[in-house]
Amino acid sequence: PGTPSSLHTLIFRFHMPLFFFLSGFLLSPRKLEMKPGNYLSALARSLGRPYVVFFLMSFAYWLLTRNLGPRAEKFVDVTWYAPLKGFATGLGADLFVNPALWFFCSLLTTGLLYHLLRRYCSSPIATVLCTVAGVVNASLAHRFSVRLPWSLDIIGATLAFYAIGQWLRGVPTIWPTAVSRTTRGLVVILAATIWIALARACGNVDLNQAQFGNREWLFLPAALSGITTVLLIGSLLPPLAISEWLSRYTLIIF
Repeated sequence: PGTPSSLHTLIFRFHMPLFFFLSGFLLSPRKLEMKPGNYLSALARSLGRPYVVFFLMSFAYWLLTRNLGPRAEKFVDVTWYAPLKGFATGLGADLFVNPALWFFCSLLTTGLLYHLLRRYCSSPIATVLCTVAGVVNASLAHRFSVRLPWSLDIIGATLAFYAIGQWLRGVPTIWPTAVSRTTRGLVVILAATIWIALARACGNVDLNQAQFGNREWLFLPAALSGITTVLLIGSLLPPLAISEWLSRYTLIIF
């Protein structure tokens, strides 16, 4: 809230894809070797548990404050148990007590489906399949007016970035540190230019609302160019105490 609309536009083109990309990148080979049941248990602990805890905290806060100030008019016709629908569906629109919690549910289903897919194919093949699924998903999402629980209606798009992140984890030769700083500087200018141009052409994008813009086919390249820009800028920045502190504590929710 309060940020310029142009900055908001640029951020929304890639910030949620970046989260799924990083989640896939951080998936360790050890977890890929786990049996599906064991991996589901691990996901339940790492994502399901905080989802439940933070929902209950948000629900309690909403119950205590729903009749205060301007919130009273906003929720005048909302029953006290209405947020429980959001807890069941895991959708941001239903999780009005804390919309950001949708990411827990979506990441859980994305991680589980990718884990199952990798039992039958390699990382490169899984990446190709998921990327194709992402393009199709983004292109067809506007045709459906009903959302599926736990963001299953955008699972193709989330899987695409998750799979790309996991694939790149195993290809260190194409990572930014494999080339000179000068080359990285030139590429980041190119990537940022592409990102800004595609973001402006793409239209409104919001994964939480299953919106992929007016030109859905630009969604993936716009997001990937934004992710590339961030990775390159990160590789050019020197190690700083403040950045290390932020990296440790800004995602303490997990």
